[in-house]
Amino acid sequence: MQAYNELIEKIRNLELEAQQILKEELPEIISRIKKEINLYRIPISALIDKKTKYKSDKIIGKWCGRGRKPKWFKESESAIKQHSQNQNSCESPLHDVASCKE
Repeated sequence: MQAYNELIEKIRNLELEAQQILKEELPEIISRIKKEINLYRIPISALIDKKTKYKSDKIIGKWCGRGRKPKWFKESESAIKQHSQNQNSCESPLHDVASCKE
């Protein structure tokens, strides 16, 4: 158990160290990227994926909004609808019980 806790603490420390290094190096990285974009005259439009309207974080999936809805999009839609319905219901664990009318 002690070894596990030590590893968890090391992980936390390494994550903090990585965040600090990224914070220090980020301005230089952004500067280099800007220089390359200017050097090669890359238009902003080339950097943006205009066709993709919806993306799935869980699955590598993209949908432009045309054609049949992908399964992951339908599942996301139903989850959002269910969440909205639960928020309006006193049965929702996130709902403020004091505001429910009995």
